[in-house]
Amino acid sequence: MKPIRLSAHAMRYCEVRGFTAEEVERAIRQAPWSRAREDRLECTLDVPYNRLWNGRRYGVKRIP
Repeated sequence: MKPIRLSAHAMRYCEVRGFTAEEVERAIRQAPWSRAREDRLECTLDVPYNRLWNGRRYGVKRIP
């Protein structure tokens, strides 16, 4: 299996949005892929969260 390496931009995005590189890798490997704008592909993975984030409670965390 090929290794997944995140760019510096992607790592900063992870910090700001509150998910880890491991969660992103899991999304890439396990989530279904679909067509996005400009002939690109995207995937999202919803994981149980049930915590506060920026003063608001979220039941699910969506990993892009």
